[in-house]
Amino acid sequence: MADRRYLMIIIAMCGLAAGAAGLLVNTGGVFYTPIADDLGVGRGDVSLMMTILSFSAAASGLLVPKILRTLKFRLIILIFTVIMVGGTILMAMSTRLWHLYVLCALRGLSCGVIGFVMVSIVLNNWFIEKLGLVTSICLGFSGVAGAVFSPIITGVIGSFGWRAGFLFLAVMMTLTSLPALLLPVTLTPEEAGMKQYGYDRGAKKDSIVVDREAVKKPSGIFFAVCAGYALCSSLLSAFPPHLPGYAVSVGLSAGAGALMLSASMIANIAGKLMIGALSDRIGGLKTLLLTLAMIMAALITVRLNPGSAILMACAFLIGLGYAAAAVGRVIVTKDLFGREMYGHVYPTINFFGTASYAVAGTLFGFLYDASGSYNSSFVLMMVILCTAALILVFGYTRKGKNAQSAV
Repeated sequence: MADRRYLMIIIAMCGLAAGAAGLLVNTGGVFYTPIADDLGVGRGDVSLMMTILSFSAAASGLLVPKILRTLKFRLIILIFTVIMVGGTILMAMSTRLWHLYVLCALRGLSCGVIGFVMVSIVLNNWFIEKLGLVTSICLGFSGVAGAVFSPIITGVIGSFGWRAGFLFLAVMMTLTSLPALLLPVTLTPEEAGMKQYGYDRGAKKDSIVVDREAVKKPSGIFFAVCAGYALCSSLLSAFPPHLPGYAVSVGLSAGAGALMLSASMIANIAGKLMIGALSDRIGGLKTLLLTLAMIMAALITVRLNPGSAILMACAFLIGLGYAAAAVGRVIVTKDLFGREMYGHVYPTINFFGTASYAVAGTLFGFLYDASGSYNSSFVLMMVILCTAALILVFGYTRKGKNAQSAV
């Protein structure tokens, strides 16, 4: 029965990641072009709604610890699921662009509260052993949702319009939230009269309460490195939603664009597992540099205007940006600050990443509107990749020198 309870926690968190992150965010790109064409506005104007959603999510994510102290866990899930689903239904009824902006701000509250931040907190409370693997699996379900439902939603939009697409999305969000609402899930194992997974085998949990003065001991440069990497990697993860628009801009069908987005979502899943496994074997720096190199190779290949089959492979590699952002900033923060200070530093690092994702989504849209192509976006991403690599090398080198000095 105890093993079943841990499994229930995993299933519930997979559902929250799939709904509040995967469906809410990762399928947004398939709506850009249909809404822009129907309302007679630019793609950059439409993609701004995802920027608003991301900023709202970034802000509400910082409030999760306080919300958890104020409301019961299951009530939190229920309230923000209703907000998420209700806001999506209202988007199907919207007739003005500003309606979509307001509703995306509302939906962003749910994304920030019951998305990745909530999932990571619950998993950290319940698991000591295999925390990395479990976290990768649960966060990976955001990519599963995007990969599976992007082409389905595209088909719904093609047959019935973008408004029907939002109604279908609302139904799927409801279903993904049901495990967390119906299963006996609690915030901590103690509330269920249990211990953390691995506790009986002598595994030690990292300290959660950290002396604020202890954070000042490592150089402030480490915080700048973590924040800088979070900014760069999140910029990279903001481009895949534009892949459907890119496909259409180079003469491919909307269906081909949806498949490219699905390929990037598959990379979202596989990349998170790959980065987690590789970092244990060869270290965080080498793993992340290898990931950035693969993304760079894909961008260069796309600029050579290959055929559609190769573009699918490139879309997969570009999708590694999701993993470089979500899992990468976790690795960098743990490596540079240590596990004991991770809980204190990471929420702020996550805010930087989410905020930069919000800006980038709109930036890529406006770059297309200004130039009529995505060429400038590809150039910008190449610059970002180089910057991220330099930041990583600098940060890890500085960490190594500090460790030698301490010895």
